[in-house]
Amino acid sequence: MLATMTVLNSADSYHIHDLDGLEIGLQSAEPCWIQLHLDQMSDEVLQSMSTILAFDPMSYQHFLSSDQRTGMIEHDNGVVVHVNYAEPAIHEGRLETGILKLATFPNVLVSVHDGGTLDLLPIVQRMKNPVSRLRDLGVGYLLYVILDVLVDKQFMLLETLDDEVEQLEAHLIQHEKPFSSNQLYALKRNAITMKRITTSLRELPGKLVKMDEPAWSEALIPFFDELRSQCIHLSEEVGSFSELLNNLYNIHYAMINNTMNKSMRILTLFSTIFIPLNFIAGLYGMNFQYMPELKWHYGYYAALGLMGTVAASLAIYFRFSRKV
Repeated sequence: MLATMTVLNSADSYHIHDLDGLEIGLQSAEPCWIQLHLDQMSDEVLQSMSTILAFDPMSYQHFLSSDQRTGMIEHDNGVVVHVNYAEPAIHEGRLETGILKLATFPNVLVSVHDGGTLDLLPIVQRMKNPVSRLRDLGVGYLLYVILDVLVDKQFMLLETLDDEVEQLEAHLIQHEKPFSSNQLYALKRNAITMKRITTSLRELPGKLVKMDEPAWSEALIPFFDELRSQCIHLSEEVGSFSELLNNLYNIHYAMINNTMNKSMRILTLFSTIFIPLNFIAGLYGMNFQYMPELKWHYGYYAALGLMGTVAASLAIYFRFSRKV
């Protein structure tokens, strides 16, 4: 039988198949982290769990919803937090988004991971540390740590995107020719994804601090203030990345236009040279009865010489007038 949830605390971690194991976990004096596996839980088990946790119906439905943007709402015993985040997709070149749903209670944090492959194992390892702050500062600090790890992963992802932009810049400098537009379009889509996520994420820590009835002690306020500063910094970095990408976009298409202009200039040069030659050929091709040049013994060679002289004169003019 598959486990329906994982209960984690500083003393132990174990998978449970029924709500009896959940009640045992809730009796711990230290913060308890419950990870739900919704694909393995029936509606009856979910409803019973919400009753045990004293989860009011509206907040409970908000917690399970997958259509929420990053934000939070308060409930009778704590807060419900939805966090959208970005991570590399299985297919390279684009980002995919995941949702981490968190609900806090006096000594319990419940989480659901919807989509994505977010790795929270380092936090589990910290919970096992006997001198970890997670033992003393409660579930509010656990919430902070989870959000802090998530923000750090967004910074790491942004650094990866910056490296891709630097590689494209190096390509432009070394080869002096544009690269594939598909790479640029993929980066622009990723920049839009990151901007959408960080714009809503930067407001979350401030809302957690300014709750009407804080679910944690004032000792945690400096941690959430620091998290807010990190979120603002992340948002600013994403803005700088978008600006850098726009500059790269402009340079890329300026080089494409420059290449097209060179091609058009060469085509225009040949057209300019052949226009008078076409005129001469058309003039002597009118087949009037009285055209003296048509009777000349060397008329053909004279016409070719005239054409060659005109073409050479135009080519020399364009060459030394620096129009080529």
